[in-house]
Amino acid sequence: MPETEKKQSAESRDRREELGKRFLSSGFADFGSDEILELMLYYSVPRGRAEETAKKLLNDLGSISDVLDADPDMLMKTGVSENTAVFFRMLTSVAGRYHNSAQSGTVYDSTEKLIGLFRPHYAGLNNEEFRIACFREDMSLIMTDAVSRGSGARTEVSLRTLTEMILRSGCSLAAVSHNHPNASAEPSDTDLDFTEHLVKVLKMMDVELVDHIIIGKSSGFSMKEEYPELFAAE
Repeated sequence: MPETEKKQSAESRDRREELGKRFLSSGFADFGSDEILELMLYYSVPRGRAEETAKKLLNDLGSISDVLDADPDMLMKTGVSENTAVFFRMLTSVAGRYHNSAQSGTVYDSTEKLIGLFRPHYAGLNNEEFRIACFREDMSLIMTDAVSRGSGARTEVSLRTLTEMILRSGCSLAAVSHNHPNASAEPSDTDLDFTEHLVKVLKMMDVELVDHIIIGKSSGFSMKEEYPELFAAE
């Protein structure tokens, strides 16, 4: 290895260790956004020029949330590797799993709690995804999972897949959600019609649909609160 490369590798290692020790000591409390991204980059490209890359990502995309929410293809256009793009997408997905695990035992008896349950799963997604959550009688969580994923701003929901997931869980209470990537959480006419139909389908299975949550770019929307008549369908 040329002397210049050896020096750069040593500098990267020292910088990674410095940031790592700071993080272990006090978390991200005294980190700038560029330093947070820099530390993450060191774990996807250990010998890379993480400091320069972090600053370029923030300059091109705007903020940490914009970077982590960016489409992998867009990330790679800024100069990061596919490995880094995958690593960033993994971070947001793991955050959703962690949130559910940490909230085990929580009773989801309010709109705010339901929105809080679903929202982390949509972090970083640029495509629409439809999810289901199944609950015990006290509204403690049994499971939540994706029913379908779209290739754009729409996704087709398989009622067969959804009902099979409910049957496997053995629940009598369920909530569903989907996201509107980069858009308002307001429901479309299609969303309203689908919800009314789903209420009827689940009622025949002796399962109550407690809500249909829509997660928008910056807010959550409860169909049960705004359109209660849909949930009283005969």
